[in-house]
Amino acid sequence: MNKLANNIKSLRLSMGETQEELAYALDLNSKSAVANWESGDNVPSSENLHRISNRYGVTIDQLMNDDLTSEFSFIKYFCNVNSGDELIKLFMNLFPVILLESEKSNLKLVEAIECQKNLKICMIRGDNQEELDFYYDKASYIYMELIDKEEWVSAKANLVSMFLLCASCNRIGKEWDGIQDCFEFSNKSLRKKELKRFISEIYLSRNLNKLDNDQSEYHLLNETILELIKELKYQKELIQLSDYFMCLRYFLGVVDNNLNNAINQQIGFAILSDLSLMENKYVGRIYNYFDKLKKVQ
Repeated sequence: MNKLANNIKSLRLSMGETQEELAYALDLNSKSAVANWESGDNVPSSENLHRISNRYGVTIDQLMNDDLTSEFSFIKYFCNVNSGDELIKLFMNLFPVILLESEKSNLKLVEAIECQKNLKICMIRGDNQEELDFYYDKASYIYMELIDKEEWVSAKANLVSMFLLCASCNRIGKEWDGIQDCFEFSNKSLRKKELKRFISEIYLSRNLNKLDNDQSEYHLLNETILELIKELKYQKELIQLSDYFMCLRYFLGVVDNNLNNAINQQIGFAILSDLSLMENKYVGRIYNYFDKLKKVQ
């Protein structure tokens, strides 16, 4: 069975779709076409390849040439998700919080770092927005105040990390807007049924490309992030972190360009590969997250 066949099957199962449901979504006459693709007996037409890639948010190149197979199932994950979940903790770990040895004496900086750590803890617990806003506003205010007054590089690095975290959560919130209603069902069977309906009828039918193109809100934020990352490059001890942040931007889709999220993620994978060869000490965070993501059932 070739990569294309494996990838179609894995992507379909990750979304909880049957062959018949995918066939219906692609306006096919029967599920036999999908079955033949997944068995390797036939391949989709160029038009259907385009439809599949759009539906599952990957590029055609990824669909045909990359290994996208995974045991991950959105429905199974959301049926069992709870605050404090290990996957959520690993996601938060993608956003480092640092304090250089030479800057430990700055009490305002230490205070901002504690606020940033508390922000991440609140996100893991699923605390209310008011609590999140308090820690975000306080940390960002102190960081920006320190950056304006002195060259505190830990403040610059942590501000980038926090901006990327919040922008990423904002994007995820838009993509999965409405899924909260599914968690009103405490019965797992009912929740599973509602999640399946939401993913099929709403999430996969949502025009994610519109979200990709609606990135004007990231323009000013993107300029700020890029400028701060550029400044980190001048600090020998933070060169690897600045490279990691550049990679993370593409993975998270927090970029201001004309490319859709699938292509930006593909660029992110290419950068990740290069950074791995360079033995970047931060990229293990991404690998740990994806390793866990593949095993969630």
